[in-house]
Amino acid sequence: MNHIVIIGAGKEGKAYLGEVYDAAGWNVTFLDKDSRVVEALKETGQYHVTVLRKDRTEQRTITGYETYETDDSYSCMERMVDADVIALCLYPEDIEDAIRYIGPCLRKRAAENPKQNLLILSCTNKNHIMEKNEALLLEELSEEKQKIWYRERVAFRDVIVRRSGNAPSNHALCLTTKALQSLLIQGPVNVDLSGVEWMQVCDGVEFLKDIKLFVHNCPHAACAYAGYVKGYTTTQDAERDDEIATLMKGCLAEASEGIRAEFHPTLEQLEMVGCSMKAKEEEVERISRVAENPVRKLGRHDRLTGAAMYCLKHGIEPVNIAKAIAYGLAYDNREDPNAVRMQEMIAEKGIRPAAARILGISEEEKLMNMVMEEYDRLK
Repeated sequence: MNHIVIIGAGKEGKAYLGEVYDAAGWNVTFLDKDSRVVEALKETGQYHVTVLRKDRTEQRTITGYETYETDDSYSCMERMVDADVIALCLYPEDIEDAIRYIGPCLRKRAAENPKQNLLILSCTNKNHIMEKNEALLLEELSEEKQKIWYRERVAFRDVIVRRSGNAPSNHALCLTTKALQSLLIQGPVNVDLSGVEWMQVCDGVEFLKDIKLFVHNCPHAACAYAGYVKGYTTTQDAERDDEIATLMKGCLAEASEGIRAEFHPTLEQLEMVGCSMKAKEEEVERISRVAENPVRKLGRHDRLTGAAMYCLKHGIEPVNIAKAIAYGLAYDNREDPNAVRMQEMIAEKGIRPAAARILGISEEEKLMNMVMEEYDRLK
């Protein structure tokens, strides 16, 4: 039986990959550094996923998995050595630590199980990090024979995640997910995934990920940050607000125009990263999930600032995106450590210097002036 190790047993790890690979009959192992996540999975021996499909809603209870914490004794070692797929379902800032942790497992695998192919999936929205992360992984394989094994038997592939998991927390055991689009995996792969639903191998993932980040995620982030400031708790409620709906539509139009001018995507490519399909039942999506980690999501090459800068490069005024960025800078959720850190930075440095650091642009940029004007209106 095939075996997947999912590193990061949070919302996406459990509700997406855990559910999909369990349904395909694979052995599923979770590995996480958060003791609360590990203890919850071990204590109950099961978790529940409501899967919202286009034509129906499924109730799935996942059992029979194994769960390990990233301990110093490497209790997960045996599972890492015999896995067919390892999925890194992590925030970008956690990937380096994960690669360092699995290094000893890969060295042991190269020595004891060198003939079995291994597919490693990088499941994060952040783009242009594969070269750096593969270099980190190869640093863990210091011997030439280990590097030869890697080149012959390991495929480290970027992916586009087009489906999320929703739950009150990462350690929650009742989750919801929309099953409408597949995981896009950069080809070629070296493991047979044909029996696993929602897995699609394609080319040009790095290019497609840029388009998705700026076109799809830009208005989604605008909804979350504006919705938070206006007192909503779900994106569904926020989208029903006429002002927010207009903001989202404006962000989408600006981002789409800027991205078309910069990347010249085909209609097919735009359709691959969009999502016009709706599930039979509406998913309740918490604003806190979409808005979390504003320091990253407001950054120079991410969904809002990145899209705005492409617009300005091609003579497009990102009026709505600038407003969305201002809403993002006002995000002060005390339960989000990154939001707390951002607000502390603003209080310490002042809004313009802090915003320049967060957005990754100079204080004199045209976009900065646009954002500050909108921020002043909010305050």
